Amino acid sequence: MLIADECPPGEIAATIGVPAAWITRHYPEAKGTKAQLKEWQSLTAMVTETERKYFNKRTGLPELQRGRDYELEQQRRAKAERDRQARLNRMKPRHEWSAADLATAERMLRDGASYNRVAERIGVARRTIQKRFPGYGHHAKRKAEAA
Repeated sequence: MLIADECPPGEIAATIGVPAAWITRHYPEAKGTKAQLKEWQSLTAMVTETERKYFNKRTGLPELQRGRDYELEQQRRAKAERDRQARLNRMKPRHEWSAADLATAERMLRDGASYNRVAERIGVARRTIQKRFPGYGHHAKRKAEAA
């Protein structure tokens, strides 16, 4: 039927899934004229070029149209990724509290050391010590002495 419709051998081959040479070898009447072959090749090239422009090879999904909006979106995504990486690089790993750290901090605070001194000794922020051991600060001691 495709041969009767004068389809070029490459189109017939693509439709039924065989090489174009097989079609021309087994069906010599399917060769077509040079003008038909040239037209088919140019159409195939145009379709391939169009698909290459609009579809991502890796995913097979349509790509965004190239233009100002596309470029701005790409720049925004790249900046967001750079910012995220910078934040990750700046972050310190969380302090893992050992039993020795807890005992040292509590002993120092009971002996009257400031939150700052304990924080420097353990290697964490002052606020971390304040949250972990409330009520040991000098302010709390002054309150108790005044009462």
